[in-house]
Amino acid sequence: MIKKTIFILISFRLLFSQDPTNTQKAVLGEAQQKKPEVVKKKSMEEALKNTKEIPGLFTVYQDTTNGKTYIAIQKSQLDDEYIHFVHGLNGQLNAGVFKGSYRGSKIIKLKRYFNRIEFEVQNNSMYFNPKNPLSRSSDSNVSSAILASSTIIAEKDSKYLIDVDNIFLSEALHQITRGFVPGGVNKNPFKLGRLAKERTKYSGIKNYPQNTDFIVQYVYTNPTPTNWGSDVG
Repeated sequence: MIKKTIFILISFRLLFSQDPTNTQKAVLGEAQQKKPEVVKKKSMEEALKNTKEIPGLFTVYQDTTNGKTYIAIQKSQLDDEYIHFVHGLNGQLNAGVFKGSYRGSKIIKLKRYFNRIEFEVQNNSMYFNPKNPLSRSSDSNVSSAILASSTIIAEKDSKYLIDVDNIFLSEALHQITRGFVPGGVNKNPFKLGRLAKERTKYSGIKNYPQNTDFIVQYVYTNPTPTNWGSDVG
């Protein structure tokens, strides 16, 4: 089943003769009445209502009513390098994920950009000796990538609160779904399908002074599979 949403913009125009002076007054009056809406940011206390605190490297807060999860980032933690490490806790071989599988790691910096916190992966494939004059061009033709970002919900005492569900309950930082080369040997490969966001959830959160660990149960759906996979992987 393919669901498509089509947005159609319809413009209606009515042409008639009117006194230009009255028209200008009417437009001016409407402009004066309309004032820009001011978006009020929540206080830290309001944002953390009904949450439990899990202290550690990054303080984690989880809503006790719906499981929504936030992390608090100290200003001093911005622009530092962190290792993002992924491994399989359990899985199914058809999906390419199995118990103990090493899924790779990357170096990430957290950066603030106006009203949001960005997760920027660093390019660590190159090293320049700082004593070598060539190191002055170490940033030339080398780029980093912003893998994810989250809006700052609340801010207090150099501490920023962000929602991390859109980061850790997605494939923003790590891809699980595999791509396939057109014209490959396997003409009908097993396809994982789409990530079911409404069913993907945290099955555990462990926080330590030097490490924050999220255990995520990813759920995928494929309503029209052509390869059902194997029970043994």
